[in-house]
Amino acid sequence: MAEHWYRAYGLVVRSETELPEFLPTAPAAHEIDIRFGPEAAQQWAGIEDGQARPGVFLPAPEGGFVMRVPETCDYWVRDGRAIALTPVPGVDAATIRLFLLGSALGMAFHQRGLLVLHGATVLHGQGASIFVGDSGQGKSTLAAHLGREGFPIYGDDTMPLWPRRDGGFEVWPGSRMFKLWSDTIGQLGESSDGLESVGVRLDKYFFPNAAQPPDRPARVHEMIELVSGDADSAPVLEPLEGLEALGVISANTYRPHYVPQLRREADHFRLCAALAGSITVWRLSRPRAIERIGESLALIRERWPRPGRVAGGAV
Repeated sequence: MAEHWYRAYGLVVRSETELPEFLPTAPAAHEIDIRFGPEAAQQWAGIEDGQARPGVFLPAPEGGFVMRVPETCDYWVRDGRAIALTPVPGVDAATIRLFLLGSALGMAFHQRGLLVLHGATVLHGQGASIFVGDSGQGKSTLAAHLGREGFPIYGDDTMPLWPRRDGGFEVWPGSRMFKLWSDTIGQLGESSDGLESVGVRLDKYFFPNAAQPPDRPARVHEMIELVSGDADSAPVLEPLEGLEALGVISANTYRPHYVPQLRREADHFRLCAALAGSITVWRLSRPRAIERIGESLALIRERWPRPGRVAGGAV
């Protein structure tokens, strides 16, 4: 079976399935290996019926964790380095990737002991800003608009953070694609015609980043939590401190239930506290109406150097 090589999130990935979301690279020593075969299904078969929970990672009989997505694929993740896939015959590649690059890769990052956040990450002259918030709050939409303005996008959805020697954290470029609803794509002045669907039952599509990031790390500068505000009021950006800031970071951990599964509660709290102490956490309260998104964009970008200007904290 053909092998494909990519760089993503600061790691070299060798994969037997194509991953157009990632930056291709030459074959090299790899940190994550993605393979097809019967092994994932065999691990799932070893789980007792009373314990089986489709769509949820469970401890695998031979170590690591295994997940079954009905009518799609079994995923077995071990040691933060190996992901085995047993797809259902005939399933489309985009649906396999949806769970591979989300839940499965997220589990691998957690197994590596990283702080993994659920958000969209944008690079500017002061470093990287991570947009977080509940589903539907517009993280990807805001980032896609900023990408159209020239701000490079480091990732959408899953974002592992790497500790730095100076006590801060950095991120590396990840996915080169957004997952956007067709009405959002239309609001960007584009069409979903010809785009690959995220899933056969979703009106959601893989949409390429307009501004591709450099293949280098960026220091995390801030986190911006998106919340719905008064429909008749202007957007408001306010800083959060102490336990409130820590709570936002913890609440926006990617798949937070992985933390107790891996018995990483103490380490995860330490990482969250370290991040809270090294960045500013903001809350952006704004009207949800799509026609008013320009107000939020203006409030955000007026605080950043324009694209192309790199300040000392950017790397």
